[in-house]
Amino acid sequence: MSFPRRGAAPLSVIEGLSCSIKEGEFVCFLGPSGCGKSTLLNIIAGLFNQTAGEIKVGATLGSTSHFFPALIERDAKIKWKYVSYEGTAPRMTALLGGHIDMGESNLTQADKAKGGQIKFLAIATERRHPEAPDLPTLKEVGVNVTYAVNRGVLAPKGTPEPALARLEAACEKVTKDPAFAEAMRKHGTDVQFLGRKAYAEFLQKNDVLNRDLATDLGLLKRK
Repeated sequence: MSFPRRGAAPLSVIEGLSCSIKEGEFVCFLGPSGCGKSTLLNIIAGLFNQTAGEIKVGATLGSTSHFFPALIERDAKIKWKYVSYEGTAPRMTALLGGHIDMGESNLTQADKAKGGQIKFLAIATERRHPEAPDLPTLKEVGVNVTYAVNRGVLAPKGTPEPALARLEAACEKVTKDPAFAEAMRKHGTDVQFLGRKAYAEFLQKNDVLNRDLATDLGLLKRK
């Protein structure tokens, strides 16, 4: 945080500060007079706007790895600096190497978190996940966002109704198989069956969300 001065270089008040305060947590700031305590409190209260600093977020632009942090950005009224990577592997390599500050992932990276290579900050589910019970949800830390990358089975337009009904029944049967659920768990994926009608409604709502995000991010022109 710095303040402009007439005829002189800007006055730097706070530099190199990183702070995280959990909801309900009491924190005391101690320091001599003039060290910037009041300035810091004014920044937290939103009375001052910080003049420097950035959080670099790795993402494949235009993908879910871009849209998810964009939702957080919008709800929290903050601004990321996006760094583009083509795919998860180079993005994770950049995160491990300290070239970016943040990225999105799923629970397949839990071993890296347990080993101290990365740190999970929050999960975008409605409730805490049983595979990571100590990890708070985004809503718990004050960000009203839930998000998930979904996978579904689609058929070509014009597929006969009997074939669609048979495929739907087969998919529902598979999702009830404990062995399938366990195999998906190892890939950090939760299994939730939606029939044709419910999944079509979900996709329509998701398309509206993605279109709005793409427009806000400048990837689509506003009508």
